[in-house]
Amino acid sequence: MEDTFADSSAPTPLFFVLFPGVDPGGDIEKLGKKLGFTEESGRYVPISMGQGQEKNAENVLDRFTASGGWAFLQNVHLMQSWLPILERKLEIAAEIGHPEFRCFLTAEPPPLADMQTVPEGIMQSSIKVANEPPTDIKSNLRASYALFDQSTLDASTKPAYHRPMLFSLCFFHALCLGRRKFGFMGFSRPYPYNNGDLTVCAAVLQNYLEANEETPWQVVRYIVGEIMYGGHITDPWDRRVTNTYLEVLQMPDLTDEKAKFELAPGLKPLLEGEYSTFKQYIEDASPPESPILFGMHPNAEISLLISLCENLFFTILTVSGGGGSGGGNKEDKVKEVLQEIVAGLREEFNMVEIKLRVKEKGAPYVVFLLQELERMNLILSTMMTQLTELELGLSGALNISDAMDALINALYINQVPPAWLKICGQIGPTGTYNRKNLSSWWADLQLRWKQLEDWSAPSKPIEVCPPSVWIPGTFNPMGYVTACMQVTNWPLPLAPFVASSRLSLGQAPFRPLYFAHLFGHTRATNAESEC
Repeated sequence: MEDTFADSSAPTPLFFVLFPGVDPGGDIEKLGKKLGFTEESGRYVPISMGQGQEKNAENVLDRFTASGGWAFLQNVHLMQSWLPILERKLEIAAEIGHPEFRCFLTAEPPPLADMQTVPEGIMQSSIKVANEPPTDIKSNLRASYALFDQSTLDASTKPAYHRPMLFSLCFFHALCLGRRKFGFMGFSRPYPYNNGDLTVCAAVLQNYLEANEETPWQVVRYIVGEIMYGGHITDPWDRRVTNTYLEVLQMPDLTDEKAKFELAPGLKPLLEGEYSTFKQYIEDASPPESPILFGMHPNAEISLLISLCENLFFTILTVSGGGGSGGGNKEDKVKEVLQEIVAGLREEFNMVEIKLRVKEKGAPYVVFLLQELERMNLILSTMMTQLTELELGLSGALNISDAMDALINALYINQVPPAWLKICGQIGPTGTYNRKNLSSWWADLQLRWKQLEDWSAPSKPIEVCPPSVWIPGTFNPMGYVTACMQVTNWPLPLAPFVASSRLSLGQAPFRPLYFAHLFGHTRATNAESEC
């Protein structure tokens, strides 16, 4: 941090790219205390940007621009409409700012590479700092244990328990950070575990060891797994994973010299030693990186390597697609793709005519169908508008805008434009849920509107469902499932769906519901043993 700060100045803010598990706030405060910029002295003001914080941030920037001080604005990517004002404030600070004025900014990277969340002027004028946490166990364990020092170990009066338990806690933190690299096989989402979680847990560990004669294993596991790390977790299966880690790592065998306890296959806990001894033990005793260290099947590495290769080649393709060479060939290919899509687009559904044919306006299937039709009309109109404008831009009738340029790149590399995915509900907080290229996605969209055409056809009542519904071909699959439950009065949850030879369709308590192209895991059952 000190080396980075030496390169900054009043006209040059420091911009920190946020990654899960990384928070520069502690390092900035530590450096500020060393240089005399603290909250107590009024020369350092951290602001977590959110609704209603705009005026407060502007006042701090104006005051420190004139008198000198540090302004730390966190999560500026959440303030899209206010960022142009921030850009202007930084321009003023660059011209007349006090020599001791510094501005620190943090923001998360956009979910997609071609999306821009921070103005280009701010990015160009600032020093970008990215400290993405490592993905391997050894590096994460080394970084986790580096948060402490010899004084941390000396503060405990029960070193026989405190030192191995602290080391085990650091290993648990390394597991949580490293498991994210496996994507959805690791956790359902990349939870923002950070260094603060580990340091607070270490303080709690020491306090409970000092306050109790017996080692409170269960209390420590609960506080760490359910409160500190569990506070980030939203999925019960992810919580089960972290709690299982703690049950294995924080147990009495950890401090028993006679027990054949291992933190992971090939890694035994170090029971005694000084801080430097533990650091060296990490370097010497860490086993080779493997999914087995995380308690996962070795084949998990196959999916990880495939994902890394896909991301690598996609990045290469994106970079090469945006190059300046071969511009004519690129333009011809984009025109060809554009004309093919425009020629295949159908007209929007006539919602006025369809609604006039509705007899039961509140019927669950009708409500679901109207929502699907409105969503389809929105994507059809958006595609037609953007492609028509792009065609005019390529012919020279319009200037090529940034949005058009992004659309050109997407069509050239056979990628679905993010704006189209957003309308279809295929982009969320964790990124895109779509795994198809543009060609496959376009064919899929045509099948989707064909299903809606059959459902809303004038030859049958709107209230009548098709013989079978292609659930993956709907924009809101859960909406159709909810409509089914409302019609059939089948209580939540919809489990279990059991295929039984003893139940004929004629015995069903309602009209059967048929689904098409729905894939799932099946199992064989024994009716006699009920297993």
